[in-house]
Amino acid sequence: MTQAEMFLASFMRPSSYFELSAESQWATDKSLGILDWDGGGANGPMTPEEKERFESHYDYFKKKRAAKETKDRNARFKATLEMIAELGDDEEYDGVWAAYQAKCALEGVPGDNYESVHRD
Repeated sequence: MTQAEMFLASFMRPSSYFELSAESQWATDKSLGILDWDGGGANGPMTPEEKERFESHYDYFKKKRAAKETKDRNARFKATLEMIAELGDDEEYDGVWAAYQAKCALEGVPGDNYESVHRD
């Protein structure tokens, strides 16, 4: 079996493959005939597209990506709350603006268009 065929055969593994015991992983790879697979893509090291396909097939990578997205979102939200806290009670404080900033932080988009949300 070629490396390209082994790469394709790796998608016949269960999505929970990386959560299996080493023995179960070995047995799975043996049954698929990919014990000699070097872990590369169809023509050498995985291309970014092959890596994306590979990682999106397995639960392990999905959970890892979701955890990173949650961590990033929480960091953006915390930074926005700190910004709102710095505004305090001075006359510049605007609840609509603060809510807009929080929404943008959660969505991970810039929130610098005051005119789009400010209502006099």
